[in-house]
Amino acid sequence: MPVVLMNRPCGGMANKTTKTSKNSTSGDARAARDRGIVMALLSVFAVGAVALIWVSVVDSSRKTRAKASMGQTFAVVHRRQSEFRTLFGRFATWPELTARGARLEPSQRVNASNADASHWFISIRDQDAGVICDRTGELMDEDTSERAPACRDAP
Repeated sequence: MPVVLMNRPCGGMANKTTKTSKNSTSGDARAARDRGIVMALLSVFAVGAVALIWVSVVDSSRKTRAKASMGQTFAVVHRRQSEFRTLFGRFATWPELTARGARLEPSQRVNASNADASHWFISIRDQDAGVICDRTGELMDEDTSERAPACRDAP
Protein backbone atom coordinates (compact mmCIF):
# COMPACT_ATOMS: atom_id res chain seq x y z
CA MET A 1 0.00 0.00 0.00
CA PRO A 2 1.42 3.26 -1.02
CA VAL A 3 1.98 5.92 1.58
CA VAL A 4 0.41 9.24 0.82
CA LEU A 5 1.84 12.23 2.51
CA MET A 6 -0.53 15.01 3.17
CA ASN A 7 0.56 18.54 2.83
CA ARG A 8 -0.41 19.76 6.27
CA PRO A 9 1.56 21.88 8.70
CA CYS A 10 2.54 20.48 12.02
CA GLY A 11 0.10 20.92 14.84
CA GLY A 12 1.99 23.84 16.42
CA MET A 13 2.26 25.75 13.16
CA ALA A 14 -1.44 25.47 12.40
CA ASN A 15 -2.36 27.13 15.66
CA LYS A 16 0.13 29.99 15.20
CA THR A 17 -1.10 30.71 11.70
CA THR A 18 -4.71 30.77 12.82
CA LYS A 19 -3.96 33.02 15.81
CA THR A 20 -1.98 35.45 13.69
CA SER A 21 -4.79 35.86 11.20
CA LYS A 22 -7.30 36.36 14.03
CA ASN A 23 -5.06 39.00 15.68
CA SER A 24 -4.57 40.72 12.35
CA THR A 25 -8.32 40.82 11.75
CA SER A 26 -9.12 42.12 15.25
CA GLY A 27 -6.27 44.66 14.97
CA ASP A 28 -7.69 45.94 11.68
CA ALA A 29 -11.15 46.24 13.25
CA ARG A 30 -9.71 48.06 16.27
CA ALA A 31 -7.76 50.47 14.04
CA ALA A 32 -10.87 51.14 11.96
CA ARG A 33 -12.92 51.76 15.11
CA ASP A 34 -10.23 54.10 16.49
CA ARG A 35 -10.11 56.01 13.19
CA GLY A 36 -13.90 56.33 13.32
CA ILE A 37 -13.78 57.71 16.86
CA VAL A 38 -11.03 60.18 15.96
CA MET A 39 -12.92 61.32 12.86
CA ALA A 40 -16.12 61.75 14.88
CA LEU A 41 -14.30 63.84 17.50
CA LEU A 42 -12.63 65.96 14.82
CA SER A 43 -15.99 66.45 13.12
CA VAL A 44 -17.62 67.57 16.36
CA PHE A 45 -14.73 69.97 16.99
CA ALA A 46 -14.96 71.38 13.44
CA VAL A 47 -18.73 71.85 13.65
CA GLY A 48 -18.32 73.58 17.04
CA ALA A 49 -15.61 75.88 15.69
CA VAL A 50 -17.71 76.81 12.66
CA ALA A 51 -20.71 77.49 14.91
CA LEU A 52 -18.66 79.76 17.16
CA ILE A 53 -17.28 81.65 14.16
CA TRP A 54 -20.78 82.03 12.73
CA VAL A 55 -22.15 83.38 16.03
CA SER A 56 -19.24 85.83 16.24
CA VAL A 57 -19.82 87.08 12.68
CA VAL A 58 -23.56 87.50 13.26
CA ASP A 59 -22.94 89.37 16.54
CA SER A 60 -20.34 91.63 14.94
CA SER A 61 -22.66 92.34 12.03
CA ARG A 62 -25.52 93.19 14.39
CA LYS A 63 -23.31 95.58 16.36
CA THR A 64 -22.04 97.25 13.19
CA ARG A 65 -25.61 97.85 11.99
CA ALA A 66 -26.61 99.17 15.42
CA LYS A 67 -23.67 101.61 15.48
CA ALA A 68 -24.56 102.84 11.99
CA SER A 69 -28.18 103.30 13.04
CA MET A 70 -27.14 105.20 16.17
CA GLY A 71 -24.85 107.35 14.01
CA GLN A 72 -27.92 108.41 12.01
CA THR A 73 -29.80 109.07 15.24
CA PHE A 74 -26.94 111.24 16.51
CA ALA A 75 -26.97 113.20 13.23
CA VAL A 76 -30.68 113.91 13.71
CA VAL A 77 -30.11 114.87 17.36
CA HIS A 78 -27.30 117.22 16.31
CA ARG A 79 -29.56 118.90 13.75
CA ARG A 80 -32.39 119.22 16.26
CA GLN A 81 -30.02 120.58 18.91
CA SER A 82 -28.79 123.22 16.45
CA GLU A 83 -32.37 124.23 15.64
CA PHE A 84 -33.29 124.38 19.33
CA ARG A 85 -30.16 126.44 20.12
CA THR A 86 -31.05 128.91 17.37
CA LEU A 87 -34.56 129.35 18.76
CA PHE A 88 -33.88 129.35 22.50
CA GLY A 89 -30.20 130.24 22.96
CA ARG A 90 -29.35 126.94 24.68
CA PHE A 91 -29.29 123.23 23.97
CA ALA A 92 -32.28 121.03 24.71
CA THR A 93 -32.64 118.19 27.16
CA TRP A 94 -33.88 114.90 25.74
CA PRO A 95 -37.44 115.41 27.02
CA GLU A 96 -37.50 118.81 25.27
CA LEU A 97 -36.32 117.20 22.04
CA THR A 98 -38.97 114.46 22.24
CA ALA A 99 -41.60 117.12 22.88
CA ARG A 100 -40.50 118.71 19.59
CA GLY A 101 -40.80 115.39 17.70
CA ALA A 102 -37.40 113.70 18.09
CA ARG A 103 -37.70 109.91 18.06
CA LEU A 104 -35.37 106.94 18.39
CA GLU A 105 -35.33 103.69 16.46
CA PRO A 106 -37.54 101.00 18.09
CA SER A 107 -34.55 99.10 19.53
CA GLN A 108 -32.89 102.25 20.93
CA ARG A 109 -33.32 103.74 24.39
CA VAL A 110 -31.84 106.86 25.95
CA ASN A 111 -29.37 105.70 28.57
CA ALA A 112 -28.50 109.20 29.83
CA SER A 113 -28.67 112.78 28.59
CA ASN A 114 -27.69 116.26 29.66
CA ALA A 115 -27.68 119.75 28.18
CA ASP A 116 -26.67 123.27 29.14
CA ALA A 117 -26.08 126.56 27.31
CA SER A 118 -22.96 125.41 25.44
CA HIS A 119 -22.89 121.57 25.52
CA TRP A 120 -25.17 118.60 25.08
CA PHE A 121 -24.66 114.92 25.83
CA ILE A 122 -26.71 111.85 25.00
CA SER A 123 -26.06 108.17 25.57
CA ILE A 124 -28.11 105.70 23.54
CA ARG A 125 -28.38 101.96 24.11
CA ASP A 126 -29.38 99.54 21.38
CA GLN A 127 -31.32 96.82 23.15
CA ASP A 128 -31.02 94.25 20.36
CA ALA A 129 -27.26 94.54 19.77
CA GLY A 130 -26.20 95.29 23.35
CA VAL A 131 -24.24 98.41 22.38
CA ILE A 132 -24.12 101.81 24.08
CA CYS A 133 -22.93 104.87 22.18
CA ASP A 134 -22.33 108.30 23.69
CA ARG A 135 -22.03 111.59 21.88
CA THR A 136 -21.47 115.17 22.88
CA GLY A 137 -22.05 118.37 21.02
CA GLU A 138 -20.68 121.84 21.59
CA LEU A 139 -21.60 125.36 20.66
CA MET A 140 -18.89 125.59 17.99
CA ASP A 141 -19.75 122.31 16.20
CA GLU A 142 -20.62 123.10 12.61
CA ASP A 143 -21.10 119.58 11.31
CA THR A 144 -22.31 116.25 12.68
CA SER A 145 -19.00 114.61 11.79
CA GLU A 146 -16.92 116.83 14.09
CA ARG A 147 -17.48 114.51 17.03
CA ALA A 148 -17.67 110.78 16.53
CA PRO A 149 -19.76 108.75 18.97
CA ALA A 150 -17.90 106.61 21.50
CA CYS A 151 -19.37 103.10 21.54
CA ARG A 152 -18.92 100.12 23.84
CA ASP A 153 -20.59 96.81 24.62
CA ALA A 154 -23.38 97.12 27.16
CA PRO A 155 -22.72 95.42 30.50
